[in-house]
Amino acid sequence: MANQDEEFRQTYEAIKRVINRIAKNESSVNFELDEAIRASQRVRNRKSDLKYVRSVRNAQNHPQQRNGEPAFAVTEAFVKWCKDLHDQLAKATNAGQLGIKRSELCTAQWDTQIHPLIQKMRTERFSHVPILNDEGHVVGVFNESAILDYLMLNNMAALIEPTDTLETIRTHCAIGADHVETFCFISPLASEDEVADMFLSVTGPFTRVGAVFVTPGAAPKQPIQRMITAWDVLSQSKGN
Repeated sequence: MANQDEEFRQTYEAIKRVINRIAKNESSVNFELDEAIRASQRVRNRKSDLKYVRSVRNAQNHPQQRNGEPAFAVTEAFVKWCKDLHDQLAKATNAGQLGIKRSELCTAQWDTQIHPLIQKMRTERFSHVPILNDEGHVVGVFNESAILDYLMLNNMAALIEPTDTLETIRTHCAIGADHVETFCFISPLASEDEVADMFLSVTGPFTRVGAVFVTPGAAPKQPIQRMITAWDVLSQSKGN
């Protein structure tokens, strides 16, 4: 078990280096977990795991019994788990790697019929459909919030006919409408934590960020490269 203990020590030190780098305090001899939690969504999502690893290391490194011998030896499975944790934390992820790339996105245009689009969304289980112009720029987003806003504005009396297109509800889908959901644009070089901060930021008392679109220069009037939802950031941060 001595070899496993040494592997754990080395892995713990590697985790500490990653955490302290995220905390922007690489020279610290301490495990700067609190600062890293404040700085990174990825770390926040693994907070309990990191606290557990730290407690195991502290218990192993500071034996309380008088003979000075460690009270326990770590297992091979635990060391492997710690190594996996390190790899997940060390992995540098940016906006250009998150979410769904353009070639796999379901997109629409203003002349797309609403009924078939809703059916496709239900069947394939996705929540947001970017509406693109002929240049591939995002000019709107179709989702359940757009439908709800349309119905509420019309006092629930306006039914959507089978032949209606997105043009019918254009003012409820267009970028800049920002009714229940708002949408942001970001560079593919932006970090995962920058993306996470967009979803966590308060944009208004009744408004949330529904999706983030990746474009070459983080500008709306550029071809879309990817779409990122809050779930994409959450699942990535948890290592799924």
